[in-house]
Amino acid sequence: MLMSFLCILAAVASFVIETKSSISASGDLPEGATAIYECTYQKGHLTKGNTATLTLTGWQRACIQRVTLYMRSNKTSGAGSLLMQVGGNTVWKIAESPFNSKTWYGNYIDTFVPISHSFSPSVSSSEGDVQITVSASENSLHIERYEIEWEQAEARPYTVSFVADGYSIAEQASEAAVGEGIELPLFPNISDWFFIGWSEVPIVETTSCPRLYMAGSRYFPSFDTRLYAVYTNYDSPNLRTKQCTEARSGYYALAFPITKNALNGCVEETMCGVPLTEVALQKNSEGRYERLFGILPSMVYSVDFLNDSIAHLWQAESGVGIGYKNGKVCVGISDWHYRILADSTFAFYVPQDSVRSRVLTAYYDSKNQCWLASCVSLANSSLKSQALLFEADYTDLPILYTSFPYGQGIPSVSTLPEVTGTNVVQMGIYRLYIMSNGKKILQYEAQ
Repeated sequence: MLMSFLCILAAVASFVIETKSSISASGDLPEGATAIYECTYQKGHLTKGNTATLTLTGWQRACIQRVTLYMRSNKTSGAGSLLMQVGGNTVWKIAESPFNSKTWYGNYIDTFVPISHSFSPSVSSSEGDVQITVSASENSLHIERYEIEWEQAEARPYTVSFVADGYSIAEQASEAAVGEGIELPLFPNISDWFFIGWSEVPIVETTSCPRLYMAGSRYFPSFDTRLYAVYTNYDSPNLRTKQCTEARSGYYALAFPITKNALNGCVEETMCGVPLTEVALQKNSEGRYERLFGILPSMVYSVDFLNDSIAHLWQAESGVGIGYKNGKVCVGISDWHYRILADSTFAFYVPQDSVRSRVLTAYYDSKNQCWLASCVSLANSSLKSQALLFEADYTDLPILYTSFPYGQGIPSVSTLPEVTGTNVVQMGIYRLYIMSNGKKILQYEAQ
């Protein structure tokens, strides 16, 4: 959830790139904040088709005022794009363009210069996650360090009301102290509907898995708010949520920990890649990833592990294979080589030469403004943090999600949050418009 706050205590955090997969932090950082850096080429160096991603966590109630990347191009070339997201919302974007354009620096230059963006008002998120991705479309772009100017949000302990059936508040919980968050409760199933987590908005019946906060996890509210229980009609077997660490043929969801995206669909021939969707992941005490996302039928893939470290990949729902041809992903069955890396992630790749391979990995397609899984040239010696495999089952039945297990309807106006001025409030499958003169007008708009 992207929010604006009244903020105090100005500070500056600096992140200096040390290697292609490590970064050092200095200055003033929010307590408990962490930083992960990953570059698909060399230390701070991006050639065509490569990306660098800085992922920050633990920035709850930190109001970001300004972000600066110290970057350079080559003397006569260099182009790419930039995407910054806070709480899953895009707050700064530079479309694919040359470094000598006004959207970047305005000139090609081989010394590091500041590329900055200011936020007014400042931005923050209740989840505390920040991600900055730079993608190169033309040789070369270089990044030396990042700086973030921020202020501590002035806050108080907040209360969360838990809505069990889309209408009525079942219980409430308050933070013990500012910033401590609230542990989300586990609710019982209702009839043939199975509780799977919490949503910040009520979910009308849909086949698309909504963004969920899982029972037992900590939620960091930014104001007094409500969370809505979400139920599914599919009683999935108790499959493991931890990443698989052995090569066993079967059905899997494939996710990428660096970008927190998972494969979701068939090969897009026009874009030469497989669509990705944002997912929630977390590390457990053993250092292994656990999935916090529900697996839809479109996210299930058949992985057939064969002899000689070869694997075949299919999208289960369509039966369409994920193949490789001329450096690109295509429809078909190809012999993907695979390796289980030191962090127990899987690398699916096609050897390119003695030192490099074309690896199935996640990247941001700035032209089409979407995440895709495609083949990127990476050095064999530096492969790490590639695909996560999570056990999945496959069903032909539609899987539904809803906050209204007893059926759809219009909640009573008295059950909605109190509002003033001109507001729009979602009520189940309808909206209530309250005009600024105080006169209430119901306009039933089916969503």
